[in-house]
Amino acid sequence: MFSLLKFNFLIFYIILFTFIATSAFCAVPTMRISVENLDSHIQSKAVRMFAEKLQESADGEINVEVYTSAKLYQGKDVIGALVRGNIEMAVPGSWHMSKYVPDVSLLLLPAFYCRDKSYSEKLLNGELGKKLNRSIENKLNAYIPGSWIDLGYAHLFFNKNNIKSINGLQGLNIRVAGGYANEQRNRLIGAEAITIAWPDLKTKLSQGQIDGLLTSYMTIDTAELDKLGVSSVIEDKQYFPRYIPIIRASFWKRLDSTLQEKIRKAWSEVAKWQRDEAEAMQQASKKALISRGIEVVIPNQKQIQETREMLLKHQSEISSRLGISSEMIEMVH
Repeated sequence: MFSLLKFNFLIFYIILFTFIATSAFCAVPTMRISVENLDSHIQSKAVRMFAEKLQESADGEINVEVYTSAKLYQGKDVIGALVRGNIEMAVPGSWHMSKYVPDVSLLLLPAFYCRDKSYSEKLLNGELGKKLNRSIENKLNAYIPGSWIDLGYAHLFFNKNNIKSINGLQGLNIRVAGGYANEQRNRLIGAEAITIAWPDLKTKLSQGQIDGLLTSYMTIDTAELDKLGVSSVIEDKQYFPRYIPIIRASFWKRLDSTLQEKIRKAWSEVAKWQRDEAEAMQQASKKALISRGIEVVIPNQKQIQETREMLLKHQSEISSRLGISSEMIEMVH
């Protein structure tokens, strides 16, 4: 009788363990995505659209949770959070990637100063882009599901209307989103560059702790930074910021091939829409800001050429400080 009771308990626990293990294996995976920007920003819009498309096509196979406005992590911290396993996906700005993958900083070098976006786009769509993606995946133990997405040209915006030239930045405190190359570029043209995280920017701006910032028309417009004193811009196209989609490899490998393909497809559809939308939003934001009184200064070609030539004299020093490989630099024409 006692042996039969023990046997029944053994069978019960085997069934219970099998049920728990099977349930855990069959549980619907959750993909948490952390975004720094506000819901109105093109990065956040693209990520939300991706989540919606994936949820629709996956039909219950995956849960996607999008956290905007740095509710989980600031942009500078999101890559580390993904590597540690705290989130499953991130779409960090390329300027934040240099800390982990130095070669990505190549796109911030003086060679790209005031160049048309097609210049870097062609490189990213070729062998250079493939090498960068492989480096990111290998160093972060991550997977890139598709194309990088655009923000748009970054220019110098000021809360002082008397800035009329690239040569008039001496002594000004300029906020950059991050990246040694962004800091050093602006120091070389006379400013004091300071990296300030997005959540802290409005406070610093309203308190007069900075004189200007390196960002895009859309960012100024959607965050209404003109209400905090931003009143002019030197449209110098310092660089062309992009965002890089990365998924934690350990999470990616858990998904079956069908679901992986749905993720790639959803991202591909969003990336195509996003590039056109980002450009349209930048133009609309510029128009809106001009109507609200923002003064636009467009440097002449002579100023641009002289500034680029001056910066290029320091490119070797900057690339060495950043640890960019000579192989990657040789791929830039």
